[in-house]
Amino acid sequence: MESTIVLITNDEALENKKEMVEAVKRSIKGVIDAFGKKLIMMNVKSSDLDEVRKLMPSMEGPTVSEVLSSEKTVAIQAVVDEDQVFELVNDLRNAGAKDILVVPIERII
Repeated sequence: MESTIVLITNDEALENKKEMVEAVKRSIKGVIDAFGKKLIMMNVKSSDLDEVRKLMPSMEGPTVSEVLSSEKTVAIQAVVDEDQVFELVNDLRNAGAKDILVVPIERII
């Protein structure tokens, strides 16, 4: 099944409520852009970071943050295509990633 979304406005609304029309348009686009995407989050020992980064497809590159733990560890987040998740999670696990979470994405703005 296929569907289409159409945003209909008139000249007056475009002129007087342009910000609102743009906000609705941006919101709709965000939902469409998120379709088929997942957020993968994981912890990785700093020593395994380079190997894990090589595996990570993402929109612009993974987000890497320090984890405050007794072991040098980082948290990695990346947006990936849903059809890559199964294989990617197994590859990441084999490369040293742990505590892997796969989360649905509602919108990408």
